[in-house]
Amino acid sequence: MPKTENRNELKTKFYIKGAMALCTPNGRITEGKANRFDTICFILGNLVDLEGHSFNDDSKRRVIKKALLRLRGYKSRSLPYFSRALECEQTVAERKPWKRFHFVYPLSIPINSISHRKWLNTCGGRIYIHGREQASALYDLQEAFKARRRYTREYTEPPMIDWTFLSTSEMGQDYHPALSMADRRIELFRALLNFRRMYGRITLHFGMPSPLSSIPPAKHIYIFDEQRKYIVFAYNTPELPTSTGRLDADDVRLSIDLLKRIENIKNGSLKDILIEALLLYTVALDEIRPPYAFLHLWQILEILCLKDSSTTEKEVVKRVGGIFYNNPILTDALWALYEKRNLLVHEGRIEMISSSDVNQMKGFSEAMIRSFHGLVNEFKDRREFTYFYQNLNMHAREISMRRKILRKVQDLLVQG
Repeated sequence: MPKTENRNELKTKFYIKGAMALCTPNGRITEGKANRFDTICFILGNLVDLEGHSFNDDSKRRVIKKALLRLRGYKSRSLPYFSRALECEQTVAERKPWKRFHFVYPLSIPINSISHRKWLNTCGGRIYIHGREQASALYDLQEAFKARRRYTREYTEPPMIDWTFLSTSEMGQDYHPALSMADRRIELFRALLNFRRMYGRITLHFGMPSPLSSIPPAKHIYIFDEQRKYIVFAYNTPELPTSTGRLDADDVRLSIDLLKRIENIKNGSLKDILIEALLLYTVALDEIRPPYAFLHLWQILEILCLKDSSTTEKEVVKRVGGIFYNNPILTDALWALYEKRNLLVHEGRIEMISSSDVNQMKGFSEAMIRSFHGLVNEFKDRREFTYFYQNLNMHAREISMRRKILRKVQDLLVQG
């Protein structure tokens, strides 16, 4: 049964009452109040625990929203009746059948650079690679394009004749959680292509800033049902590219090779950490505004240094410095970036971050991704890797002394 902590009951009752005030007598949300209603659902999502089913945050809020609308028709709007409504909607959600959804991503990658590959395995699924003609034969793309143009009022678009269409499928009770899994799969591959294309490059901007990404994301994502009939489209914010970018066969080959090596990482949680860093890398490269790109790239350092609640930002800098043998040129640059990061985060000094700062952060994040990937199979789990970081900056004499003591301890244990 859904539960709320006792200390949160008063808040829960308050927000239930607030949600009811936003509903019309026939159980709909009052016009113009949808944003406030969604905010209440968000708050209740953090107050209410749904037991017995693994809901992600989005699906949990959808269940809460439906429960509030159901509660509007009950004779009482008290907390026990809200719990009853939640239980009903949770049961409906759990019994909803699972279906397979198909997702198609048109990317401005020249198909002739990648057409020798038919599919790739990653993130627990498979990505299929098509040209436009092949994708149109498999999916009802003409209907998808037509529906999207009606909605967005975009009646002109590039022909996409030489574009690459990536498709993948995922099971889900609705397409929202399935799309999240599909997106992770596609974005990892795009991140690796960007990593290969942009590694070590410095980009200078003249005039307005622009993304560093060499392989931009799909502007529109087309979603199809089990029979490959069009359902709806999703979209990203970047502008729709007008032509394909440059991509060499070696870029594709080496990106796929790296993808295979990531899939072969022994420890699942360490593999997930590297994937999260790569996904953040491509998010940073897609970002137009330097301060936001800078913060995403700094987060990569935090993730790969295995930062937790007890790890300070200074410790992150020391761990990164240790990876680079505490080379003073690199560590001095890191400390300067650390100061800029603090001004940005704590004082909102966005004017302090320039494209030059982003290039510096990009270089450090790329080197850390390579370092983490090179080290990851040396350690059994996160605990061992963290212990490595904690001792990374130890002086050689200290290491020698500890080794001597630990050998003596080991000998005593063997004798015992």
